Amino acid sequence: MLKCPKCGFSVDDYGILKCPKCGLPLLVSKGSINYRISGNKSGIWRYSSMLPKAREEVSLGEGYTPVRHMGKFLLKLEGRNPSGSYMDRGTAVWISHRMPREISLRMDGDFSKSVSLYVSRIGGRVLVSIGKTDDARDVEFYAKLGCNLCIDCVMEPSVKYGDPLMIEGYKTISIELYEQLRSINGIVVPVESGILVYSIWHGINELLEAGVLSSPPHIIGARLLGSSSDGLGNPIIDFLKTRGVEFMDVDPQDSLDAVIRLTRINVYARPISAAAYVVAEQMGNDYVAIISGSSGFKHYSRKGDTTSLQRELLQVVKSMGKATAYQVWQRVTGEVTLQGVYKALNSLVSKGLLRSEMDVRGKRRIVYFMAGDDGSKR
Repeated sequence: MLKCPKCGFSVDDYGILKCPKCGLPLLVSKGSINYRISGNKSGIWRYSSMLPKAREEVSLGEGYTPVRHMGKFLLKLEGRNPSGSYMDRGTAVWISHRMPREISLRMDGDFSKSVSLYVSRIGGRVLVSIGKTDDARDVEFYAKLGCNLCIDCVMEPSVKYGDPLMIEGYKTISIELYEQLRSINGIVVPVESGILVYSIWHGINELLEAGVLSSPPHIIGARLLGSSSDGLGNPIIDFLKTRGVEFMDVDPQDSLDAVIRLTRINVYARPISAAAYVVAEQMGNDYVAIISGSSGFKHYSRKGDTTSLQRELLQVVKSMGKATAYQVWQRVTGEVTLQGVYKALNSLVSKGLLRSEMDVRGKRRIVYFMAGDDGSKR
């Protein structure tokens, strides 16, 4: 069932995305909330007790992104997700329920890249509508995935960014932060439409309902001054203000300066994402900034397009059945660093040729790599 957190409107039709009374995105209502980490699962599916039950748990290794300490504040590096965006969390939940055979999308930045990547990995057909002025490098991404391309041919996309199932995936950032940090003073979230900060609030609210948090952290939405998100009339922002969420405007030049500083630590963020960095730096006190990287720095291709190292790693993993990056590295011929092996293994996971799972032993988290029946993790 879907429910509006403001007026209580509810409906069973998952095709209705917004409350007809309030205009808020509807949320999945699950009754009682049970916080339990599934230690035999990896990524966002570790929190399956707080997610709607899926037909099949599809994953490309999204989630459990690192938290980096920056002195007096922290960064949650969502650019480490398979397509370079937190949107992979939402796509994983949505696709695990829908399991589409085919979808139609308009080229829409990180969102359409994420959905295209996941649907292509489960063998679905993807039609992407390209705009007349879209960049050729973005078109290349879809072409390498094997998507069907056309010019301005999709009027209504098969899935939208604010779909309730997508929001369920985005909210896992909150749950994950609690697992990683336990004590969260504040979370700073970049704001455009408001869906992400709404999802973060939703996740925190469920942790409160589950009784694992006694009080909510301070949530701040970071907006670029002069952007559409700093105006009036956004029902999400208006609602969240009544729930204690604060919004702060960032000078675009300050955000651009932060973009440049982030590149020095190999984090590639767009100005809107870097706005969260600016606010978290101002707040200090171990506030966490949610940073999504630019997906332009990652490369994806069809399953058959692999390097010689990746092909060797595939054979090693298949021969071992299940192994850590270190165990694989010990068997690799030629000169390659452990870090290089780890990156190549994660690339194979993103391609769907390997799968990974995390084994939690106390405070230790050990990642194992293995091949499935068809090389993909679902």
